[in-house]
Amino acid sequence: MKIEKVLIAVDDILFGAAITEFVTGHNWTPGSMLLVLHVVQPVPLTPPLFIEQSVEDETRQGQDLVRQISADIKAVLQQTCSVDTRVEWGFRKNRY
Repeated sequence: MKIEKVLIAVDDILFGAAITEFVTGHNWTPGSMLLVLHVVQPVPLTPPLFIEQSVEDETRQGQDLVRQISADIKAVLQQTCSVDTRVEWGFRKNRY
């Protein structure tokens, strides 16, 4: 039996319930590894103060988002799958 590695990319909470419902409703192979990922994109050219604050806010929001969605998934799948979270900085199109 091959262990599955699954990337669950999340961008905002609007679809959090739908993502959680899909993931928890799927019949994953026991031992599957799920990664809940949010990517913080670079801010367009703005004064440096705004960039720093915006990146901090986006990162904090991303951490809250992956924490919430992963907790909901773990509540259902903790006996079957491992669930990890990650927030990265960069362009979404260049990730995974």
